[in-house]
Amino acid sequence: MKRNTFILSALSLLSARWAKACAWDRDTIIAESRLKKEAGGRFDIVSAIVGYFDRNPPLYYEMRLKRVDKESMSTPDNLALYDDGGVAADRLGKSDIALQWMQRKKTRMLLLGDKTTKEDRYRYYANLGTFYAHKWLKQAAPFQDRSDLQKAIESVNAALQVNPDGHFSREVYQMVLLDWLNDQSDDPDAPGTRWPTGRFFDMANSMRKALKRPYDPMAVFEGLSGLVILGAAWESPDVFILLTEGLYLADKHGLSELASLRAQEILASGRKPFYPAMPLKAEEWRTPKLVQNEGRQTRTWTVLSEPDKLKIRQFFEAARKAAETRQIQRTAFMLSKLEKGEHPDTHADFWTGWSEPPMPKYPE
Repeated sequence: MKRNTFILSALSLLSARWAKACAWDRDTIIAESRLKKEAGGRFDIVSAIVGYFDRNPPLYYEMRLKRVDKESMSTPDNLALYDDGGVAADRLGKSDIALQWMQRKKTRMLLLGDKTTKEDRYRYYANLGTFYAHKWLKQAAPFQDRSDLQKAIESVNAALQVNPDGHFSREVYQMVLLDWLNDQSDDPDAPGTRWPTGRFFDMANSMRKALKRPYDPMAVFEGLSGLVILGAAWESPDVFILLTEGLYLADKHGLSELASLRAQEILASGRKPFYPAMPLKAEEWRTPKLVQNEGRQTRTWTVLSEPDKLKIRQFFEAARKAAETRQIQRTAFMLSKLEKGEHPDTHADFWTGWSEPPMPKYPE
């Protein structure tokens, strides 16, 4: 049986403008500020695909969690501490503890009453939805018990209602992603579960129309890339298969090939798609385009030339090596400071001595 809440989700947002809801803590604020300054809020799809973005070691979040637990006792009205604590616990895979932080924040907001801000409420619902989603994703048989998924959808919708002035677009597509997963049948062989990538983009387009947003062919890819850079989708084959298909249909064949290589890399590591009916073979990820031929619609494949595919592969291999080298060096640098008790939250000079290495240039 399908449990489709997409129509309800879209209708509940008709009165809202472009909005967002995802995990929110002080790192999110810093990252969003940097994106506004450097790229006008548009996510770097190439960086998301090759992994050239910040990923912090567990000790980073363990230290933050310990610190904010103490600070929230002495300054309980500082609601940002509950967001920091919840996201830190979530990053450490402790979903139940993350949800407890949100319960503590809710209790404090009720005590503060009118002193709470719209942003406080928005971040509460945004984090709550994300934590429930992550808890659901970790279940042994998630499609048999969707109660946490339903809570995630309800919470993200509530966040969108509180704050219609969104930051970029990733949470709209987080909403679509949750609805897309909820649309999956309990039986992966049931009618309607085929061509799951096409279903996702149909739902994304319906959401765009419901929100009366102008057509922006790159918005959905930037939204998915945001879930990689600022969310937890770096090792999700589903997201990179969606990027492969969508970028192909948008005639971004080089980027599509790049996303395909990352999806294949994840699958080769042993990870499987979460969506039960997701195709596993790379040749199944690019749907042929419908074209007019003497008044009749026919299907055609547009592919990169072999030299261009070779350039993309060479760039991917070089960029992945550079990204992983950067990650190793950055982690070693951080641990050298963290293990001495220093943390970016408490030491303004934490990053003194770190030199950001350049990423290889994407081929023309």
